[in-house]
Amino acid sequence: MRGWGVAGRDGGLFWVQDFSLEGKSMDEIRSSQATRKNVRVDLVGMAAGPFTITPYDTWQGSYLSAISVTCTNSQPCTIELPDFKADMAFKIGRK
Repeated sequence: MRGWGVAGRDGGLFWVQDFSLEGKSMDEIRSSQATRKNVRVDLVGMAAGPFTITPYDTWQGSYLSAISVTCTNSQPCTIELPDFKADMAFKIGRK
């Protein structure tokens, strides 16, 4: 897994991707139906406080149920992601 993101005091976004199919043809990528389960990410440098993380299924084009987290100063903010295939985007918003 790898991820990218940007966030400020009131929110931001991040995206995670299973890059095990990197370099494969689009047919191989599209035929991969493996579900990524039990993926956790640590967001470093988040402001302290409560946030809502809203997953966006990039393959279906729809938002999923929001996740509530509370971040603490000087600690990574750990988020358990919903099951997904290939990649997923996330919107971060301050509660």
